[in-house]
Amino acid sequence: MKLTFTVLSLFLLTAHVAVACSCMNPPSVEENWRAAGQVFIGQVERVDTSSHFYSSSGGRVTLFTVRVLESFKQEVYEGYPLRSFVSNGGAACDSYFRVGEKYLIYAYADSQWGMLRSSLCDRTGLLGHTEVSELEQLRKLMQEAKGTEYVSLGGAAEYELSLLRASNGRLEEELRWGRIILATLVGGFVLIMLIQWRRRKP
Repeated sequence: MKLTFTVLSLFLLTAHVAVACSCMNPPSVEENWRAAGQVFIGQVERVDTSSHFYSSSGGRVTLFTVRVLESFKQEVYEGYPLRSFVSNGGAACDSYFRVGEKYLIYAYADSQWGMLRSSLCDRTGLLGHTEVSELEQLRKLMQEAKGTEYVSLGGAAEYELSLLRASNGRLEEELRWGRIILATLVGGFVLIMLIQWRRRKP
């Protein structure tokens, strides 16, 4: 009986290790900055473990609300400092945050949930454990990016609005031509009917 229990315990331990997160060395600051969608110092305001959200594998996900304190990759729109993160847990290599703590976060868009996600395998971590040199490098990358093709959050929003306006303008132009063509066809049809009516008239 003891042997069976021991073997079962070893099996469960092995299974746990097999599904645990496995990471290589973290990327450099610049590599991680370029790969991430957003990079910022944030303070966790809320952790929701009671939500009825489940991953594609059936596991319950945890939601986090984080307030951006300083951004290193995108300008923060005034009045929109909060970000929502989703985590499937350590086995999925997703970061797990604690309420009230401040973190340096390298965030990525999650297409399934429409939120953000952060990985245990990158440089995300408690702000108190972050080297000052890393923060200085991030500020430098942010400043350099502003002078290149880098698009800030505000600029991206304005860019999307300009695309929307252009799309609406094209739609209005197409509708105008559609009305002209329709009017021409109706006019031609009426003219043909009038000619035929006159021919039939004794």
